[in-house]
Amino acid sequence: MNHDLSNSNYNIGIYMKTQIYWSSECPYSQKEVNRSSGPLITAIVLQTVVLVVNIVFNMILAAISIYFITLLIKFDNTENITTEEEDLLINKFEKGVVGRVSLGSKWIKMPLTLSTVIIIARIQKFYHTLKLNKCSDAETNDLFKNLGDTLPSVFNSNFIAFIMDALIAVILPGLLYLYESSCRKKKETVVPYENHGVD
Repeated sequence: MNHDLSNSNYNIGIYMKTQIYWSSECPYSQKEVNRSSGPLITAIVLQTVVLVVNIVFNMILAAISIYFITLLIKFDNTENITTEEEDLLINKFEKGVVGRVSLGSKWIKMPLTLSTVIIIARIQKFYHTLKLNKCSDAETNDLFKNLGDTLPSVFNSNFIAFIMDALIAVILPGLLYLYESSCRKKKETVVPYENHGVD
């Protein structure tokens, strides 16, 4: 069978959905989903900032470390430094510059990771419920499923990161300070021994 298409008329159009299908059995309304996008975007921004902070501070540490190693190699070649002096410089470098940069990064990251934990704790149950219900079309439901699966792992990783940073930046220095204060008080209360014997 032959078809003559020379005189045929074709209408070509681009169509789009004017609204998203939403099931009446869904436990949440579309307005509630739209409102949840604000905290979700905030959490994404916070995670991006944490990533940038990590990159910046790691680059600073790398640059300082390369400069310090270059100085040590220079001193070794000119034999202007002993092994003991080199060990002392390395110790000061690790506890001084590296310690301060590392501590600074943790103090910057802690409020960011804690804010992320608080935000995700508020919305992860919401998206978990959406994941379990067929609230919309297949594409939208897949998005809810991905969010419902991803948010708990993001929460856990940020919670662990916050605990570790707080442990290193706050708890351990605080315990060390209390221990040193206790040792100083004990030394101050020790009564010096006096010999009252008869020669």
